[in-house]
Amino acid sequence: MINSPNRFRLSATKIIIADMMTVMNFNKANPSPLKLPKLVILFCLFMVSSVQSEGRFNLESYDWKGPIPAAKVVRVINHYGDIRSRSNSDEKIYLHASYQEIGDSPLTPEFLISEKAGVLTIEIKYSEAIRNQKGELRGRTDLSVLFPPKVKIIAETADGMIKIDKSESNVEAKSISGPIKLTTSGLFTAESQSGKISLRLRGIHTLGESTASSNEGKIEADIFQDMDINLTAKTAGEILFNGNKLKDQALYRRQGDANSVVQLISQTGVVEVNIIEPPKLVKSVKPTQNKTDLRKLPKSKLWKPGDPVKEVNPKRDNRRSKE
Repeated sequence: MINSPNRFRLSATKIIIADMMTVMNFNKANPSPLKLPKLVILFCLFMVSSVQSEGRFNLESYDWKGPIPAAKVVRVINHYGDIRSRSNSDEKIYLHASYQEIGDSPLTPEFLISEKAGVLTIEIKYSEAIRNQKGELRGRTDLSVLFPPKVKIIAETADGMIKIDKSESNVEAKSISGPIKLTTSGLFTAESQSGKISLRLRGIHTLGESTASSNEGKIEADIFQDMDINLTAKTAGEILFNGNKLKDQALYRRQGDANSVVQLISQTGVVEVNIIEPPKLVKSVKPTQNKTDLRKLPKSKLWKPGDPVKEVNPKRDNRRSKE
């Protein structure tokens, strides 16, 4: 449904009570030795009391779809949960969000969706602090975004995960402590302060340079053995190559025509590189002869006050009123 949130309420307490009753009924109908342990029932009772003490919990969803932006760039900012994405054959951008309203003073997210200077921006905001005075979470939002391969994605989180899977798009991913998991045949930049960066490299379709960097987080790369790559890995920490610790704190490796430049740079974190055999009937992607540097790609003009803003306004008229 376009521009319309889909409602789905989940009562954790009711589900746990139902599970507990199922266990008790199973015990009545099935004497030992099939009888389930009392520990399961005690765990269910503990979970019921825990959920009740934490207050209400609702799980709801929101869906939106729109056209490809003029610059073919989608920027997703979510500091309150995960961002997951993959390529889609349809010539549209699809967004699905699952958001939780937690506790006695729950929060509902705002979905700020707009196009400026040809770049579509999807940003999650909350009107108040996400945690109460006791440090308890009041809400969380997780996003899934689908888009065609010709669209570049820029994803940003705090401690949430970024997962870009089965993609052909150029990618920029940035987190503070959240993990980044990336499988794409496009150029990429992955950056995290302390989160783990996991790469699965099966070839890059465009000549250029790709980089994964971290302060203290681990960088792990699985590289198809038939991939054309010019690899550099550096860290003040340890470097593992195919499971073996290297004496040096730098690794240089060239495979095939070595047309795809990849750098793995960590200040103090572990860098692990594994050369793996591709699945049967799957060959690595080979780069074209058109060299591209992400830093030299044409940049859209900066939006300034007075310029037109194309607002994508998700309808929220049917939003449930607070109880």
